[in-house]
This record gives sequence, structure tokens and C-alpha cells, in this order.
Amino acid sequence: MKSKRKVMITTTSVFICQILIIGIFVLPYNQDLNPILHNKDDGYLSNVIAYMNYFLTLLATLGTISGLAFTIFGYYQSTKVPQMVKEEVKVHFNSIIPQQEQTQQQIQKLQETTSQKIKALQLMLEPSILGKNDDLDYTDRIKMINTAQNIYPNLWRSNYYKAKINWNEFEAHHKIRNREAAMDLMNRHIAKYPEHSDAWVELINWLMKSEQQTRALTNFEKMMEYHPELVTSIETLIDWSNLSTEDQHHYKEEIKKKVIMHNAIKS
Repeated sequence: MKSKRKVMITTTSVFICQILIIGIFVLPYNQDLNPILHNKDDGYLSNVIAYMNYFLTLLATLGTISGLAFTIFGYYQSTKVPQMVKEEVKVHFNSIIPQQEQTQQQIQKLQETTSQKIKALQLMLEPSILGKNDDLDYTDRIKMINTAQNIYPNLWRSNYYKAKINWNEFEAHHKIRNREAAMDLMNRHIAKYPEHSDAWVELINWLMKSEQQTRALTNFEKMMEYHPELVTSIETLIDWSNLSTEDQHHYKEEIKKKVIMHNAIKS
């Protein structure tokens, strides 16, 4: 606002100075500019005085108009501008309210999801906390995890736990359906969470123990795409003793070489 006032005052001052210069140095010498005021019989000074009287009248009129303009501007500034600011603030405030409501809904949803996660985890950890882990058989363990999944379906290690329970049941009772269920559940877990390196290692070891060397090597190659950093420790993580042919040994070494070269280039 202050800068606008300064501009208006400066413009008015320049305009007044231009009028004075024209009235003193231009009009008295040019009879055609104002034949009404110009009097041939009067001297130069008389004409200057006549012109100055005319311009003083004009300046008085301009001053009155300027005063009215400043009065209107002051009234507008004191009444209309605050009202405009108030309306603008009101518009912005009304736009903020829906965002606040949306944020509150998101927070409430997050709280509900977190509560579900905690309930599911509490249910799964309860046997260990209460020292009842040895009292649970295969059926009870699977049932417990399924109940936790019903509370929170996205419980990320649920399939991993069920896969390990099925594998332990297979090793205890040698039931093929438990072995196939374990591998199927582990594959589903890995497909959703390929960043879980322990799950890859478990699956490859199970395949090796089940004499499924080709599938084991295929999964080993896939695992190296997600976890190339494990290539240096892979011999201690996986039991490769069941690799039965030279081609299988060669395939494994080729995978390792390719990953080592990729790591070297990347670093």
C-alpha cells in the first residue's frame, strides 16, 4: 500500500511541475495555444500572470479532485480491503476444513490398522510369552496363524510361518502333502516379499533335500537377482551336496560368476 501511495504522489508532483513549466516558458510565446487568455496589448509579464492564474485555478481544481480521490481511496482501504481480506481468509479456511477431515480419517484408519496388527501379533506371540510353545501341535499352530490372518490379512510372515510348520511336520512324519504345502506357501511368500532372503535360502535347501536340484538352481538364480550380496556366503547357507551331475555344478558356478562380475562392475 505504501509503495502505491508513493507512486501516486510522485506522479502528481511530476504532472504539476510540467504544467508550471508549460505555463511559464511555453504558452506566453505561442498565441495559438490559448487565444482566449492571450492578450496582444499586454506585455510578457501580464500574459505570464494571466496564464498562471488560469493554471492555479486548474491546479486548485485538480487538487480538489485529488483530495476526493485520496478520500475515496482511504475509505476503500479502510473498509473494503479488510472485507476482501476477511473473505479471502474465509475461502482458504473453508478449503482447509475438508483437508483436516480427510487427514483425521486417514489417522483413524491408520490407528485401526495398527490396532489390528498388534492384535494379530499378540495372538501369534502369546504361546511363546506364556511358555506354551511345546503344547501346540501342528494343527493348533496352523489354526493360530489362520486366526491371526483373519484379524489382519496382510500379516507379512504368516505364509512363511505356515510353510516352516508344514516342513517340520513333513520331517517328523514324512507326509508328502506337508512337504508340498510347505513349498507352495514359501513360494507364495517369496512372490510377495522377494526381499526376504531367509525365505529364499529355506526354499532352496528344501528343494535340495527333496532331490529337486533343477528347481533349486532355478530359485538360486532368481534369489541372486534380489540378493547379489549373498553370493560370497552362499556355500555356507545352502547344502549343495545333492548336486548330482557335472552340469548342475557348472550351472551353479556360472550363476555365481555372473553375479560376482555384476557386483564388481556396480562397485
